[in-house]
Amino acid sequence: MGQQQLLLLVLGLILVGLAIVVGIESFDRGRQQARYDQKTQKLVEFASLIQAYGSTAEALGGGDDGTDAVFSDLRWRKLGLESTGSHNDGDILDIPEIGCYKLFHNTSGGSQARVRVLANDCRQGTWEMELLVRGLGADEIALDFNVSNRLGESN
Repeated sequence: MGQQQLLLLVLGLILVGLAIVVGIESFDRGRQQARYDQKTQKLVEFASLIQAYGSTAEALGGGDDGTDAVFSDLRWRKLGLESTGSHNDGDILDIPEIGCYKLFHNTSGGSQARVRVLANDCRQGTWEMELLVRGLGADEIALDFNVSNRLGESN
């Protein structure tokens, strides 16, 4: 009878241990998905701000100069946000607990804006997601979710 009870106790401990491991893994997956969703939500918010900037007249601080939406020399401050740094061709915006975003200036006067979600440590050359806004319509927004830390890639 003692061996049976010991065997049941060991079996119970193994089952409880497995349940704890599965619970921790599930919680971690949920946390990662929530972080991913926050980054995606921020990109959608930025797309809206960029399109609003592009449709606002130049005289009112926007990018519309009477032609197509122009996003030339677009910076975070023009969207009402404070940049936390810059690197060559773009402004960096680090939002604690959410992500690090790089807005490309497009100084050539082009009619597109690009925002990349950089790796968690804001390292240049590593990014996870990308937003591309080509104009003012809903079909002129492209989100690239199939990017996973492209190391060593040029901006």
